[in-house]
Amino acid sequence: MESTSKRVVPNNIFFAWVEEEIASGRSVRFTVNGFSMMPLLRNGKDEVKLEPCNPQSIVKGDILLFRYKGMHVLHRVTSFDKPTGRIVLRGDNVFGRGEDCLPSDVVGRVAEIYRCNNGTAKAKAPKSAIYSVELLVWRILRWGMIAAGKVKRLF
Repeated sequence: MESTSKRVVPNNIFFAWVEEEIASGRSVRFTVNGFSMMPLLRNGKDEVKLEPCNPQSIVKGDILLFRYKGMHVLHRVTSFDKPTGRIVLRGDNVFGRGEDCLPSDVVGRVAEIYRCNNGTAKAKAPKSAIYSVELLVWRILRWGMIAAGKVKRLF
């Protein structure tokens, strides 16, 4: 039985390794960090399997890891800016426009999501119909709380 343990590695070293693995045609699995993709991805709990992708195969709804202003960001494709050739992305828990990048900034695409509870991981499809309903309910609740003045923003 293979032992698995988690290590904390500086982002620049970690993402250099991720880019190297993806460029070699291999997939990479790692724990997500941040709240911008809630409720789909939970900070420090859930994992994603990232795989190489051809920029021409990217479609609306894909979750991509991309380089943005010196950082690596994992967000969902919302549209394409055809005149400039840029991809427009936004986190599921982010209101507003989000970010955009060139196809050359894309590192990889999320192939699988692992919902991790009590040390066990269950694979989940990144584009499931059930998730679309979860996201809609999440956004309605969040907007309702903001409109009611309960919170200025969540996370």
